[in-house]
Amino acid sequence: MDFIDFMTISKAVQAQVAAESAASSADRAKSSVRGVADEVSDLRVQVDRLQMLCEGMWTLLKAKTDVSDADLAKLVEQIDLRDGKLDGRVAPKTGVTSCSSCGRTVSVRTGACLYCGTRNQTRDLF
Repeated sequence: MDFIDFMTISKAVQAQVAAESAASSADRAKSSVRGVADEVSDLRVQVDRLQMLCEGMWTLLKAKTDVSDADLAKLVEQIDLRDGKLDGRVAPKTGVTSCSSCGRTVSVRTGACLYCGTRNQTRDLF
C-alpha cells in the first residue's frame, strides 16, 4: 500500500468517526429534548390543576362571604407590587425575617432568634 492509499483510508476513517460522533451527539440532543418536553408537559398538568383548585377556592369564598372580584384584583395587584414592579410575578422571598422580640434579622430556616433566643418565629405560609 502506498502513501496516497494510506492517506485516503485515513481520511475515510476520520470522516466515519466524525459522522458517528455527530450521530451520537444528535441522539443525546434528541433524548434531552424529549426529557425537557416531558417536564414541560408535567408542569402544564400541574399548572392546570392549580388553576382549577384556585378557581374552586375562589368560587367557594365568594359564595360564603361578601368578597368581590374587585377585592381580589386589588389584593393581587398589591402582592404584585411588593417588589416595586407591576409585572404579574411574585417577588422571590429573601430568606430572612425580623425577630418578633428584638427586631434583629433572623433566617427563616431557624426556629429561634440567635440574638435573644425567642422561639417559634412567625412564618408566612407563602
